[in-house]
Amino acid sequence: MRTLPINVRLDGRTVLVVGDGEAAHAKLRLLAKTPARLRVVAPDGWAGLGDWRGRVEVTARAFEPADLAGVALVYAATEDAATDSAVAAAARAAGVPVNVVDRPALCDFITPAIVDRDPLSIAICTNGGAPVLGRRLRARIEAWLPQGFGRLVDNAAGFRDRLKAVLPEVADRRRFWDRFFDGAAGDDLLALSDDALGARLERLAQTAAAERDQGKAAGEAGGEV
Repeated sequence: MRTLPINVRLDGRTVLVVGDGEAAHAKLRLLAKTPARLRVVAPDGWAGLGDWRGRVEVTARAFEPADLAGVALVYAATEDAATDSAVAAAARAAGVPVNVVDRPALCDFITPAIVDRDPLSIAICTNGGAPVLGRRLRARIEAWLPQGFGRLVDNAAGFRDRLKAVLPEVADRRRFWDRFFDGAAGDDLLALSDDALGARLERLAQTAAAERDQGKAAGEAGGEV
């Protein structure tokens, strides 16, 4: 892989977008789905901020390296090559990862095409080589992947501690999840209510524990002389 796909936690952290054109708007639309603190620096101050007003801190002037203080990530999206290059250079000097829109050679990180089924997400990255292809693949996956998969992930996450109590061994838990998710491809799990999902999880966990105990008992009996 030319780049390493990772997910970055942005709770309580600041992301800076430099620019006020369509490229900057596109980044803001994506970032607004996260819990990040959002900051914009643009000469015109984003007079048409609209629905983002109150969510985004706006500084109405040209970018300055001091704008990078306390920033976790920065997007250079001015659509002016010289300005974007200057933002990238300042970000690297400050140790802040930078993404320069449409200039992958200047990027420390690349934002992929994203299928959002929160908390499930699927990222498609062409390393900046064919973003249109990435968007087309995203559209195909969007059309195929039901919305309910996010709820399924939430239910599984809520059962993890309970499952550790019933099945302490990692290998047993992996087998359990393989068995549980076998039904997801047929959408039968997606049709269940949260209560029904919880009941199925508990029932399968108890069955797995019983099978494990039976296996241990059979092994011990087989070892007797």
